[in-house]
Amino acid sequence: MYVLFCNMQEMGDLESLVKIIAIIVGAVWAVYRFGLFRERHSKIEFTLDFHQLGLQDNKIVGEVVAILENKGKVRHRINAKEFVLTIRTLRSNSKIELCSDTEEKEIDIKQLNFPYKIISNEPFVQSYEETYIDSEVKQNYSYPISFESDVTFILVKARFNLINQKDDFQTAQKVFKITKETAENPIKTE
Repeated sequence: MYVLFCNMQEMGDLESLVKIIAIIVGAVWAVYRFGLFRERHSKIEFTLDFHQLGLQDNKIVGEVVAILENKGKVRHRINAKEFVLTIRTLRSNSKIELCSDTEEKEIDIKQLNFPYKIISNEPFVQSYEETYIDSEVKQNYSYPISFESDVTFILVKARFNLINQKDDFQTAQKVFKITKETAENPIKTE
């Protein structure tokens, strides 16, 4: 009887040891996944595209597309009012000028000046308070625009903030050439 009682006590000790090891392994895994791999942080690839659609009423019609791909494992919510778009243009009669986009006098960063503003800090998503991107999903946001037919290039800038990370924002900027073929010969749809 004593042998049976000792074996049961040893089994209880073994069970406690297995539980302790399981807790330690779980803690190490959590630190590894959320600490080293930063699973809770955003891993969003943010790009911009422009589709030139045609000519209507002597204006070029197109759409700006923001492409957000969440390559992480966590859903991220975006404040739709802070998901903003700015579009500036060069026209056929524009002179090439450089402008400085920095306030620091020691650093002199010169970029091409796009003097004509079409949209400035306009919300990309007009009808919602917030939007979200699920993990491992590519989400497209479209913004239709029109501008004068003498535009030769457009500069598109976009920016958004994640709701849980107010100080962490994402930006993208890209220049697109406006083709004259589309402005002079509208795309025919069937």
